[in-house]
Amino acid sequence: MKRPYPSTEFEATVAADGSLTIPEKIARGLKNGSFITIRLTEGVVSRSLHRKGVSEDEIEQIATLQLEERNHVLRFLEAEGALAHDRKLAARASGLLRRDR
Repeated sequence: MKRPYPSTEFEATVAADGSLTIPEKIARGLKNGSFITIRLTEGVVSRSLHRKGVSEDEIEQIATLQLEERNHVLRFLEAEGALAHDRKLAARASGLLRRDR
């Protein structure tokens, strides 16, 4: 099934002459001579965020909504859930909660 608004993102390195190479898998899906729109964003989305399904559009939406820089949004999303696995922090927090009762 084709998506109603087909788009994809990929990372590329700018060559010395300014050219970009489209990954072969994506290039195969394009017709020769077709026109495409390219949106450039400096930097990359980490593999862990890609695995979580985070797209550049979502990062831009969050940055716009929160009036934050892109790199701040990336750091926030990377850290998401990190404290949940910190047992020392959980033990200290649990102790504080017990003391307050």
